[in-house]
Amino acid sequence: MSKEKFFYSVNGFCPICETKSKFKSNHKWLRDHYVCSKCESIPRERALMYVLKKLLIHESSPIDRGVSKKLKHECSNYIQFHFFPNKKNKKVGNFYDIDLQNQWLNDSSFDCVITQDVMEHIPNLKLAIQEIYRTLKNCGYDIVIAPLVDKFEKTVKWTEVNGDEIKWFFIPEYHGNPIDSKGSPVFWHYGYDISNLMQNWSSFCVIIFSLEIPKLGIEGEYNEVIVCKKGELH
Repeated sequence: MSKEKFFYSVNGFCPICETKSKFKSNHKWLRDHYVCSKCESIPRERALMYVLKKLLIHESSPIDRGVSKKLKHECSNYIQFHFFPNKKNKKVGNFYDIDLQNQWLNDSSFDCVITQDVMEHIPNLKLAIQEIYRTLKNCGYDIVIAPLVDKFEKTVKWTEVNGDEIKWFFIPEYHGNPIDSKGSPVFWHYGYDISNLMQNWSSFCVIIFSLEIPKLGIEGEYNEVIVCKKGELH
């Protein structure tokens, strides 16, 4: 018996390469496979670009594709960072070495901080949110892409670090990591209540954009964009 074949495509306009394009996927999981035929961006990246353009930069764990690549080439004040646990220098290659939970950066350093599929891999989310808030200028934005897998259910702590060991509360889960072939452990399964947590841990004003825009190639699961503003959100 042959395997069921899947193909989906839509003609539209890509908000990243800013041209007419075809969005296509050979896999039912659109979030990682529904690519722009011109720039190979995926839905969550197009959703982020859509929101960035509506709102109006320091980005955690970027990849050489989509929004990260566009910002790198078009924004003169854009810097990129990863967290290298075993390194002692402030810079590794072209990337700054920064732990979101314990940043060596000065207060009020940035207008905007971006994290794409990073926050589910942060052991202590409270510390990370408070540090991002500290390093943002007044009226600055923290823009987060993270899979809100639990939707209307409460956020669940999936695992925790105990010394050098990881203690799993549920089935071990890892996601891809651009600087580690072993991947990154998942510490949280978020719901929409992440907005309440962020507000409780800081003075952020938070709004979640849940987007489904076929003509912009924004379809599939977990394309929510969380926008946190330091100051009143208009």
